This record gives sequence, C-alpha cells and structure tokens, in this order.
Amino acid sequence: MSSRYYFQLGSNFELSRSELASVYPEIGWQLVAPGILTGHFHQDFSPQTIIDQLGGTIKIFKHLQKLDITNEDQLRDQLTKYLSNLEAPKITIGLAEIGRDHLPKMEVSSLKKDLELAGKKVRYVAGSRHGLSAAVLLHKEVIELVLIQTQDGCYLAQTVAVQNIDHWSKKDRGKPYANRKKGLLPPKVARIMVNLAVGNADSAGQVLCDPFCGTGTILMEALEKSLTVIGADNDQAAVDGTTTNLNWLATEMNLPLNFMITNADATQFQPSQQPAFIVTEPFLGRPKPKADQIPNIFKGLSKLYLGCFKNWRKFLPNHAKVVMVFPRALASSSGLKKDYTLHKLIDNLSKLGYITQSEPILYHRPGAVIAREIYIFEYHFLNISEK
Repeated sequence: MSSRYYFQLGSNFELSRSELASVYPEIGWQLVAPGILTGHFHQDFSPQTIIDQLGGTIKIFKHLQKLDITNEDQLRDQLTKYLSNLEAPKITIGLAEIGRDHLPKMEVSSLKKDLELAGKKVRYVAGSRHGLSAAVLLHKEVIELVLIQTQDGCYLAQTVAVQNIDHWSKKDRGKPYANRKKGLLPPKVARIMVNLAVGNADSAGQVLCDPFCGTGTILMEALEKSLTVIGADNDQAAVDGTTTNLNWLATEMNLPLNFMITNADATQFQPSQQPAFIVTEPFLGRPKPKADQIPNIFKGLSKLYLGCFKNWRKFLPNHAKVVMVFPRALASSSGLKKDYTLHKLIDNLSKLGYITQSEPILYHRPGAVIAREIYIFEYHFLNISEK
C-alpha cells in the first residue's frame, strides 16, 4: 500500500531535483506544477524524518483527493466538507495555492463563514498565496491545505512536513568558527552535495573526505548523516576552526566524534582511511575579481584541480563518488564577452578515470561574478598501462 506525496523544492529547482533523484532513484518522480515533484511512498514513510535528511526540499504535502470542480463555489464546498469532517471543533487553517496564479484567489472569508455554519470555529492564518512560511508552520499548530493546479485538474493536499529552518540557521549562524572568505557555501547546498555523493546507500560508517574543508560546512553535514569524515586544508586556522565546529556539532546533536582534520595541501594529501566519497568546494579564486584577472585565475585553478584529481587516484577505491564545485565566471556579471569555465579540464578528466554522472548544476547568488557549477563524477580505476 502506498500514498502519494508532493515535494515542494527550493529556489534552485535543478539542484533540489537532482538531490531527490539521487536519494530516491526508485521513485518515478513527476513534475506536476512549478517547483512541485510528486511520487508514491509506502505507508511507513515518515515525511518529517525524510525532509530532515534533505537540503533542497521546503515542504512535503500528502495527497488527499482530486477535486471535481468547475468554479469557486464548488471548490469552497469541497474544502468545507473536508474540514467539517475533522474531529476538532476548533481549527486553525492556512491555504496555499500552487500553479493557480492565472486563476482568481480563493476567498477565504467565504470559506470561514461556511465552516462556522457547519459548527466549526475557525481561525485563518494569512500568508503568501504559495503558502505559509516554515517559521509559522514550525511554531504554530496550523492545518495548511494546499491546492495544486496541474494539467490534469486541481488536487487537494495537506502539508505534513516542513524544513526545520531553526536547525539550519543554528548550523549556519551559530557555529563557533566562521570565515567569510572560506565559509561561503550554505549548509543546505552542502547537504545536497553530500546527498548527491551518497545517494541511497547506507552512509553509516562510510568515509567522506573534503580536501578543502574551510570552515567544515560539508563535513558537518556529512557527520550529521552518520558518516566518518576526514578533512584537510592548507590553512592551520581553517583546520583548527573546522575541528572546533565539528566538536560543537557533535556536542549539540549528541553525535560520535568520527572525524579527523589535517593541515595538508589537497594535491598531496593522503587520508588515514580510504574514503568512499570526496565532496568539496575547493579554492575558487577571489570572489569578485576584475575582468582582466579572470583568464589567469582560471588558468591557475585548472592546474590546481588537475593536481588534485591526479593525487586522489592514489587512494580512491573503484566506483568512488566525487562531488565538486567548479567556478564559472558569468559574463552578465563580470563585464566579460563570454563565460569562463573549466569545461576543457573536466572533459579531460575521463582520461584519469573520472566519469561525469550528470550535466553540471549551476548555482549562484544574484549578481555574483563567480558562480558555481556542481559536478558529479564516478571514479573508475585505471590499471598502470592505462594511466
């Protein structure tokens, strides 16, 4: 027996979609409305447990029914019928409408009157048309009904899980060590990258390595997923800071201290345990370089990254996953005539055994000169003659 659920994805749809496809490859995901994927899960599915493991899903809705409606009166009647059947005499509700921007907004005042006539005491919590904020849903007992307009009609769902923004904010802003030059990767993106690497495998006890650990953002997300983590950085302050952050997270969440952080160059680093995964955002150059500096910056980064990939072959097992950020200079933000990428380097990595598993996923802040392209590789061991 299975039930249908809808996943509301974050602002970078492709990144969030790729995470779901990696963690749940067996689900036949379907795009049914802007930013909404749907799939079927077994009865023992725990929506809040699942959303706590994801970085790119904002809310999860449970499918209730397809609405047989042709006008707003019929819509209001069906919502009234559903809410009237709830056992509680007093309810607090919110309403989200997704994929319905081309239709008139639901008149909630009329819905409240109908419910009151049916004997229900109703309090309505106003929010945006696309739903209540996570902060409201986390801290208030609200029944959020969701109208999802698709090509096949209108569906009624209810929010059953929401991203714990308090937890994410605590990891982002509450960690003891921060460095604006080394800690620019958001924790949610770091979690997505870890999930892209691990997929649906049992992560407990497996080893994940970040050779450019910075402030430890990626390692924190991996530690929270019960991975053993190994990090390195050529800056001793980053090594000390990452160690402090991992100790803090382990204390806050009662996690085992399964980590080791080393001062080392990523082109020479040799981890003490063989990692199944490398997940990293390497040095990307200056965040806001001048246009005439970019060609030389990318030339230097290409040489650095090639040295890393050659070094990693010394310890990676066959079929190891590598998820890595590459820089991309956007012409629209930098004054260049064209985008600058490291695609030539990436295309040649197959000669070293690194096979790309998907198209790059672009991630950047509005107006950023240097954007990020996230690549997924699988390492295939080459024998000595092939090397």
